[in-house]
Amino acid sequence: MAGLDLRNASPEQTMALDERPRVYDQHNLEGRDVSATEAFPSGFDDALTPLDKLHSSIQGLLQVSIHLGQTADKLSRAVAQQKRIWDQLQRGTVVDGGFGAAAPYPASGVLVLPLGSPDRGTQWEIMGCSIGGTDINVAAAGSAGLYVGGVVPQSGLSAAATTGASGGITNIADRTAALPNSTTYGTHQVMVNDNEWVFVVIFNGTSGQVYAANISASVYNIAANRGEDIQVL
Repeated sequence: MAGLDLRNASPEQTMALDERPRVYDQHNLEGRDVSATEAFPSGFDDALTPLDKLHSSIQGLLQVSIHLGQTADKLSRAVAQQKRIWDQLQRGTVVDGGFGAAAPYPASGVLVLPLGSPDRGTQWEIMGCSIGGTDINVAAAGSAGLYVGGVVPQSGLSAAATTGASGGITNIADRTAALPNSTTYGTHQVMVNDNEWVFVVIFNGTSGQVYAANISASVYNIAANRGEDIQVL
């Protein structure tokens, strides 16, 4: 390097010269180039005691453990966030369904057609109801009422249709004076809580004739409604 003419040196040679370590002392304030032996003395690693090496290894392992722990924490938080999003979607997702029942009209009394009850933790929003004979082209005498109440009259909470008393004005949600009949409902017009039943009562029907009823409903998770039940009188 001593005989290198910087005027004719390439950029690479000049950079290599500038990047060499330099030593400064009281006799040479501008510094001088040092050799690799001076910059990295031999036997440096050999000067470490076994305890120093063990301490260094432990520090490395601790750093790796800390990094792995931080990564695991980030992953756990991400999984928990995804679960919260999934749970919110589950609670907020509305499921539509239909529920129906049919039975012959009894020789006396009225005909009760139970249409079901929401599962625990859910609500039904009834969107429509159809009542009549076995089809829309079948003549059916009588009138009918749609009821929402805690107990199906004399049905023992059975899914099978039974004879019994009416649900009463305190439980009625809708009525029709002629059959067959189909009706649709607006938002929150007819709600059914998880401790209530929906049922239809046929009055003045023809003995032995088969009557049928069905409802279409949207099923909501109560958590999506902030845990508030809605009572329909």
